[in-house]
Amino acid sequence: FAARGVTSALAARFAARLGAALERELSPVLLYEHPTPRALAEHLSAAETSGIPAQHRSRGETEPIAIVGMACRFPGAPDLAAYWQLLCQGVDAVGEASPARWAAEEFVSPDREAPGRMVTNRGGYLPDADVESFAHRFFGIAAREARRMDPQQRLLLELAFACMEDAGIPAAALRGTRTAVFAGVSSFDSGLRQLRNPADIDAYVGPGTAFSIVANRLSYCFDLRG
Repeated sequence: FAARGVTSALAARFAARLGAALERELSPVLLYEHPTPRALAEHLSAAETSGIPAQHRSRGETEPIAIVGMACRFPGAPDLAAYWQLLCQGVDAVGEASPARWAAEEFVSPDREAPGRMVTNRGGYLPDADVESFAHRFFGIAAREARRMDPQQRLLLELAFACMEDAGIPAAALRGTRTAVFAGVSSFDSGLRQLRNPADIDAYVGPGTAFSIVANRLSYCFDLRG
């Protein structure tokens, strides 16, 4: 469709008119999700549940909500089992930042030595290795791009994959399915650090630090269409 000059506005109008003719609700980005006439025809003629693994269909039609997998990483708890023990034992996971991290955080408090200002390096930290040892090749990401990614994006990719493992659902089984991603992000520290040095800014800084990319990073990596 794009090769024939179909613009985004035209694609949206076409989807609306086609939906009215078929008496079906169609996505305004229908032509982008199915970019050729054959792909569009196959999509429209398929059953509504096409692409959803058969073993999940019946339960998905009857369960309004079901938690099928979980994963987490917290200070003092690298996984769910450790986090549960941390809670049960009342462990205080607050500690001091590593010297390397404390030195890297200068941009957060440039007036650290200002009179009357109390600054501490104590907080809830993940181990440095957790955010630095990112297997970028596993997720199909170039090393240069991975270096520009906010650690929150890297952690989310790792934990999403762990969540699928916990659910017993292979990541490949979700490719092309109507699986949606919802994500929350807490801070822009990584972006502020990179933007301090204009000489280091490249094409990967924007998508690597923008909050709007976080959910899309997962949907693109795992080919989720919800």
